[in-house]
Amino acid sequence: MSCTHHEHDFAALSAASTRVISAAGAASEGQLAHRAAVAQLPGNEPLTFPGDQGGFLGGEYGVTGGPDAFAAALRQVLTVAGWIPCRRGADHRAVRDDVCGNLLLQRSGGVSRPALGL
Repeated sequence: MSCTHHEHDFAALSAASTRVISAAGAASEGQLAHRAAVAQLPGNEPLTFPGDQGGFLGGEYGVTGGPDAFAAALRQVLTVAGWIPCRRGADHRAVRDDVCGNLLLQRSGGVSRPALGL
């Protein structure tokens, strides 16, 4: 979604039955790959993942990111969003009566936004 000439249909994205979560790599801040066009969606603050725009790569395509840190952060986001079943003892701290749900989440080296509110 970082094409400079593409205009997003924000009404369609907002009306979609799925949740849109935008993210960028921390090392890409200030670069085009970190541009937050989808952040214009109401209630959609971009998340910051470890690494750059290739943070999930392990060097096989010339870019060496941090795939383990990226995978941990992605799993954290998907768990909080409810796309991966949460289990007690999961790799995050939940602040709520139940273990998963709309919660505050902090994990060292993980997603930098403390309140995901997904």
